[in-house]
Amino acid sequence: MKKLTATTIIIMIFAFSTACGGDDEGYYNNYNGDDYYIYEQVTDYTIDDTDTQLPQMHFLEDLDYMQYVMETNFDLFDVAYWAHGVHISTIFENIRANIYDNPNINADEFLNLLLFEFHQLAGVAHFEVVSPSGYWGLSERSLVSPQSMDRIRSPHVRDFYTSRHADASVLSSVAALSALPTRFKEMHVESIALYNGKESSEAFIDFILTGNYEAAHHLLQQANQVRAAESTIVTEIIEDDQIAYIAINSFGFRSNSGMSDIVNDFFEEVQDFEHLIVDLRRNRGGDPANFKQLIMSPIIPETIVLDDFAFTMAGSYTDEFFPPEQQWRGTARFREVPVNDSNVSHLPISELLEAFDLPEFNIEDKERLTYGFRLQRTINSRHLARFDMQPAFNGEIWLLTGPLMTSASEVSARIAKNTGFATLVGQRTGGAYGGQRIIVALPNTGILFIMDTFYITDSYGRPYEAGTYPHYFNRDGMDALETTLQLITEFL
Repeated sequence: MKKLTATTIIIMIFAFSTACGGDDEGYYNNYNGDDYYIYEQVTDYTIDDTDTQLPQMHFLEDLDYMQYVMETNFDLFDVAYWAHGVHISTIFENIRANIYDNPNINADEFLNLLLFEFHQLAGVAHFEVVSPSGYWGLSERSLVSPQSMDRIRSPHVRDFYTSRHADASVLSSVAALSALPTRFKEMHVESIALYNGKESSEAFIDFILTGNYEAAHHLLQQANQVRAAESTIVTEIIEDDQIAYIAINSFGFRSNSGMSDIVNDFFEEVQDFEHLIVDLRRNRGGDPANFKQLIMSPIIPETIVLDDFAFTMAGSYTDEFFPPEQQWRGTARFREVPVNDSNVSHLPISELLEAFDLPEFNIEDKERLTYGFRLQRTINSRHLARFDMQPAFNGEIWLLTGPLMTSASEVSARIAKNTGFATLVGQRTGGAYGGQRIIVALPNTGILFIMDTFYITDSYGRPYEAGTYPHYFNRDGMDALETTLQLITEFL
């Protein structure tokens, strides 16, 4: 097993802090507009030595507790493996071996070890081991239980994080690329292709294969610079009277931010075009209500009601989202309201699967889950006077998809596909959707980790976390836009 220290750990992960849930009223969760973070080489912290020294057994106890909590509360434990190739049990085995190999391990090394080993789970179900830099934004997190917020403020948690500099764990290193799992390399390739172009993405692949990580890292930096400067909404006329294009690069904005005016002005210009291409490939999430409000509601002829299903384990942390009487009517933080006559109770999973036909439910996942409930998602038809109370667009709609799409954009892609609103073209989306979040504090160190609470499926039983497959995959040598334009030509 490899041995890790505070000055040699190299980490590169996705940490998603976007809201997944919400409704047509535009629920907003203080999203900061940037859900992509890079945790790289970690340097020594300026703290009292006594603050880092704990007996080895205390770190093993923390690890055992973390594994127990995930095995008994993380509903997407198995989905992480079959959908994303992440074997969580193996991660714990690696960490435990490293602790045994390092009898004098301290708290900083233990944190680095968690960050390094769990980087492959980052971006799955909003999982995150909280670094010192991430701790200071937790007070603005939504979708968590009151008990989770209490744990953030508990004395031993505050002692751990407040004694460490917030920026100490975000320093540059190129060698992180050598440890990235395949899933992350694919996401980086997509990112570079979108922001720097196809030639740069091909060069990135060559640099990774030849071990030239410095050059690969430089391309990633360039892509991030382009992303930072891009507009939230981009519109274009590709062909007069025929093909219109709109890209929404983030859903991290408030419903009253003026974005609807931009979109409706564009719809007014292209209302009678033959084709509208909606590009969400750069969109990593935010408020899922924004897609419904901006794109779907002005266009759909009538209100749509969709059924989803949420499942969960009977764990000590998941139970924080259920009142003692086992009735659950939903909260302001989870607006897709459970439905079961006038009162809502979560049913044993066997009863729910008998009551509803979910033909694509992964039956092997049933063994980990305890109960579930039906959800109702409403997309209101809202036609505007400026369009004479008619749909804002009358032609064919195409939705471009890719692996960077997670959380709110994942939900948007699935809704667009399941309702027949759009034809999806591109690659499988990234997933990362499980409703409310659990925040757990390790008992000895006070290190926090975050994960989604629920196993949420569509009406067919397909979990959102596994991503959404397009109707048409990219053709050889073409990206999603090029493939769509080719399809349009063939269909004419």
